Amino acid sequence: MRLFARTPLQRKLIIAFVLVLLIPTAVILAYNLVRTRDTVLEEVGDEYQRRAAMRAVAAEALMLSSGADVLLTAQAPATRRWARAEPGARDALLHAFTTLLEGAQGRYAGLCLLDRTGQELACVRGAPGQYVPLAPAALTSRGAEPFVQRVLSQPGRRASPAVAVAPPDPAAPGEPLLYYAAPIEDDRGALRGVIVLEVRAAPIFAVLTAPEAGVRTRIVDRTGTVLLDTAPGQPRRPGASTRPALQPHDVLLLLQPPGGIVHSATGRPREFQVFAQIRPRNQEALWWTVIYSQPLAGVAGDAWKTQAVIVAITLAALLVALLVADMLARSIVRPIGALAAAAERVGNGDLHAPIPHTGNDEIGALGRTFDRTVARLRDAIASAEGQRHEAETILAATRALSSTLALDRVLDLILSELRKVVPYDSASVQAVHGDTAEIIGAYGLKRGNQVIGLRFLLTPGASPNAEVAAARAPVILHDAPLRYPIFATAPYHDDAIHSWLGVPLLFGERLIGMVTLDKHEVGFFTAEHARLAAAFATQAAIAIEHARLYEAAQCELRERRRAEAAHARLAAIIEATTDFVGIFDPSGRVRYLNRAARQLIGLAEDVELAGLQIADFVPHPAATSLLDAAVAHTMRAGSWTGEMTLLSRDGEAIPVSQVLIAHYGDDDRPAYLSTIIRDMRELRRAEEEQRQSQKMEALGRLAGGIAHDFNNLLTVILGEADMLLDDLPHAAPLRTSVEQIRQSGSRAAALTRQLLAFSRRQVLQGELIDLNAVVTGMEQLLRRLIGEDIVLTIMLAADLPAIRADPGQIEQVVLNLALNARDAMPEGGQLLIATAAGLLDPDDVRLPAGGQAGPCAMLTVCDTGVGIAPETQAHIFEPFFTTKPRGRGTGLGLATVHGIVRQSGGHIWFASEPGHGTTFTVYLPAAEGATLSTAVATPAVIARPPGGTVLLVEDDEGVRLLARQILLRAGFTVLEATDGQAALTLAADHSGPIDLLLTDVVMPGGLNGVQLAATLRASRPAIAVVYMSGYIENAQVDRSVRAGDGRFIQKPFTAETLVSVLNETLASPGPPALSASGDRRACA
Repeated sequence: MRLFARTPLQRKLIIAFVLVLLIPTAVILAYNLVRTRDTVLEEVGDEYQRRAAMRAVAAEALMLSSGADVLLTAQAPATRRWARAEPGARDALLHAFTTLLEGAQGRYAGLCLLDRTGQELACVRGAPGQYVPLAPAALTSRGAEPFVQRVLSQPGRRASPAVAVAPPDPAAPGEPLLYYAAPIEDDRGALRGVIVLEVRAAPIFAVLTAPEAGVRTRIVDRTGTVLLDTAPGQPRRPGASTRPALQPHDVLLLLQPPGGIVHSATGRPREFQVFAQIRPRNQEALWWTVIYSQPLAGVAGDAWKTQAVIVAITLAALLVALLVADMLARSIVRPIGALAAAAERVGNGDLHAPIPHTGNDEIGALGRTFDRTVARLRDAIASAEGQRHEAETILAATRALSSTLALDRVLDLILSELRKVVPYDSASVQAVHGDTAEIIGAYGLKRGNQVIGLRFLLTPGASPNAEVAAARAPVILHDAPLRYPIFATAPYHDDAIHSWLGVPLLFGERLIGMVTLDKHEVGFFTAEHARLAAAFATQAAIAIEHARLYEAAQCELRERRRAEAAHARLAAIIEATTDFVGIFDPSGRVRYLNRAARQLIGLAEDVELAGLQIADFVPHPAATSLLDAAVAHTMRAGSWTGEMTLLSRDGEAIPVSQVLIAHYGDDDRPAYLSTIIRDMRELRRAEEEQRQSQKMEALGRLAGGIAHDFNNLLTVILGEADMLLDDLPHAAPLRTSVEQIRQSGSRAAALTRQLLAFSRRQVLQGELIDLNAVVTGMEQLLRRLIGEDIVLTIMLAADLPAIRADPGQIEQVVLNLALNARDAMPEGGQLLIATAAGLLDPDDVRLPAGGQAGPCAMLTVCDTGVGIAPETQAHIFEPFFTTKPRGRGTGLGLATVHGIVRQSGGHIWFASEPGHGTTFTVYLPAAEGATLSTAVATPAVIARPPGGTVLLVEDDEGVRLLARQILLRAGFTVLEATDGQAALTLAADHSGPIDLLLTDVVMPGGLNGVQLAATLRASRPAIAVVYMSGYIENAQVDRSVRAGDGRFIQKPFTAETLVSVLNETLASPGPPALSASGDRRACA
């Protein structure tokens, strides 16, 4: 102290000045360093928090957009068509799916349609430009998925159907997907199906991922599962739990909505964290938390640099102060130094630093002036900062509103951006239509989307909304329920609304709506809030009006495209139809003809219709009738239906059916007429073929019935004649007469066989035969029959397939065709008989209606005779029809051929030209799976003594007596019965064995021969069966006989034939089948 006391005053002042200045400066410097660090961290945190909030809003927008897309798809016209089960709706729906996916720019992975059980009916999946519908085999059932079950369990007729959302499945392979599902209802509100939108999570993750270097992004769902972690070395796929990585303090902070900042927390020192929560409306499954973390050193680096600069500046200032103090210490007192230090702090940005201004001297006055100056500067900077912040907020909101033209998106942006300007608890956007307001957007209300679409009258005095509409200015209510009791009624009472602010939406001078803001606390909203909301509402009104105009333009464009598409589809249908479609005016001038119309009348596609009149393709009388009667009637009544005749370019008259329809103009007078004409030629031909078939069937039944009775008579005549011949000596005078009777009866029997053949009522002895062998065996006979003036040529194919038919009947076909050819060449000519293997295609013109295509053997008989006249060709197969002179033919030859071929499963085709000969081609089906080498061999006959007990069943008494006499002569014991029931009774009463059943096939009493044999075999399994008949009247009985376990003998039969068949049957080791088994494929 003594040394200090002896120090000069100047040095004392300097030392004192240094001591006085250094201590506060050090304190202030320390405080400033800490404050600067905190300020930097706060600003960085605010910036990071703002960015996190923006990313969260963007992610929520993507999620809400996906929900809107699935709802719009569920209500789309194509979906409604599918719900109504309209034709072609599925193709239109797949097209709509593809259009939506392509327009989403890769955000969606697929779109599926499910039925009411959850089964996929149609799916479109892929990448942009590669979306394709899945094949039916790739479709699966998704009914067990919880989000699909939630949609299926929703009640019908919801005003706003809820969307079910499923978060990414951590266990699912491939890229993570979000699933949005919405119900499909029909016009009655019944659930018809579910639309499932598969949303790629990657675009949402990309929005939420921080692009800054060194920032780690983690996305956590409500269960604590990590959906994304961008830290190096961490798996980027979902599924890893964050619970071990989060400290308890972190978890508590994360649970505080809507977000926050954490740095240097317990368990995480020197780490800076920012988190934000994603809460898309009505999508609780997608409530996520996004955590952005960064080492504190990386965030505070700028703060450390700033602090270093401040320290350097402070040290420099101290040095300057020391120099100044050294200079001023001689003449300036200490207050000057204090004032200088204060000024230095203000200069460094500390506008709140105290300015010393004590004393009434000039230094005091200077201090006070300086203090007032700093205060005014501080207020000006604060005001400018507030205005800048307000302008930036409104500018950002304006840019956000201008970023889309979708009305729903604009409404969401209005509500979200306005909250940044004016805080509120709930809000709504209302559209004004005259004296009615409609809620079109809402946020924060408990009833949520249920109030969307709610309409109410703007009655003065009833609600503050009417006050806003009338004043067209903001209205503030500090306690709304006290002034308007309506806030205590539904739906307002669900929300605790007290403070209320209404702002009009003005587009020019027109009121288009209003925005209402609600706050739960009393007296919250101020005039400043109203001013900010009004400024924001100006931009909001412009955005809403632009969105409405865009939506109206899009709707008009969609309607125009839909109309164009419908017109194109209708034009394609009209062009593709096979009916004649035309348009002409009342004067008969043709305006339009479709492709089928041009083809029908022989008009080329490139021929112009200018000048074409109805009379050009309608014969004169028909054209006059059409114009004078039909057209006139159509113009009066609106339509006309009838038949007429068209005229093709080559002069062919075409019978048609026609419909005329009148189309009226604006003056209610017919402007033009349309017509639909159908070619009736094929119908006429079909009707003629049906009449011909019915006539042949009637003739066949008549001939078959006659043959049946005639065969019974011939059986008796021939049988009695044979027995008389056996009893008469060779020199007896009556023997010649009996032989004449026998011969006449044989010719009559041959005639009945022909009748049965063309009527297809005979029983064919079917077996595997070689058609070549049949022709070769008849060659000598044919040469003798046709004569020497006809050259016979036989050409046989080497690879001919085996057929299953009656050899005798096939010989009859060859013989009749050869004789028919001989009669067509009275002056000689050439006759060709050829065989070939064939294969008829389904569209072959030679294949008759109802025929089946397949392999076959072909028999061709071709002559160079006189041919057949065109008018005769339609009748050549009719029985008793002949062009030969009387006495030269019976008219049964070709009818017999036709009947045998058809009963054998084949068909016959012919071509003839007068003067150039005729060609008949018979197509017989190949026996599938059988060759000639596999033909069934006849079982060896085992010799046995004559005799045995025979049960004879015959309803015709003459035939029965004859058969009984033949059997008795042959040594058989005979039991007689007149029908099946009598035979069963006789067999039951007979105690002895019955070796053989000889039964007629067709009998009265309801039991035919086949049924009788089956019944008897149930009690007598060893009984042999021989059927006898001359006529099978029922196709079912015919099939039973052909597949039965017995022999067959054709009436009329001889005594020798009957006895021989019975002996062979009894001598056989088992009951032989009538025909070998084998598949038959018909050529016709």
